[in-house]
Amino acid sequence: DVLSHAVDYARAASRQTESAAFEARVDASLRALGGREGRVLASRLDLIQVLTNCLSNAFKFAPDRARGGRISLDARLTTLDEFVASGGRAPDSAVAAAELACVEFAVRDNGPGIRADDCKRIFEPYAQARHGASQVKGGTGLGLAIPKDIVTKGHGGTSRADSALGRGTAFVVHICFARTRARGDGTAIAASASCDAVEPDAAEHDAAGPDTAAPDAAVPDAAAFA
Repeated sequence: DVLSHAVDYARAASRQTESAAFEARVDASLRALGGREGRVLASRLDLIQVLTNCLSNAFKFAPDRARGGRISLDARLTTLDEFVASGGRAPDSAVAAAELACVEFAVRDNGPGIRADDCKRIFEPYAQARHGASQVKGGTGLGLAIPKDIVTKGHGGTSRADSALGRGTAFVVHICFARTRARGDGTAIAASASCDAVEPDAAEHDAAGPDTAAPDAAVPDAAAFA
């Protein structure tokens, strides 16, 4: 499922010598969705791209674990009202609310933070936030623009950054999916066995997980996530 691959990526990144510690939290309602035909109409690779790019950015700017660096990925099932209130595009009125699955993903870090007036700009292509570390870290400037395009143009969802200098950053993505009940169709967001509050040091890492070498890189191909 999508969350398992994103967590595998983050676990691998957190095991690099100077990376921050990582934990994942998946709420009970979303785990339950995975256990009852919880598949949605969405591109699996697109969703993995969104989460791994957000996680890559967090690992790029968070302190290393020796200095208390921490990154988390939270996923929760929301209501259609919450989704629309966040600025999301309401689905076709012909689709019953019971046939929808609205999900909010949040990637949080305790890095240097971003100036308030940069929180919208950083999702634009080639933008760099002014928090003092950009010039050192470099990058293509596409790491957050790609997720924004996938979420807003591809799914009518929303993406935002909540941050302040010295207070870390949260990248929040909100998408409303149509569920599919046909066996084998669609994409699984979370398996019923998805982990809750798992520290990478307490779990075995799957060496076949996504590559972590290029934070801003696009997903290479489907085989990389088989």
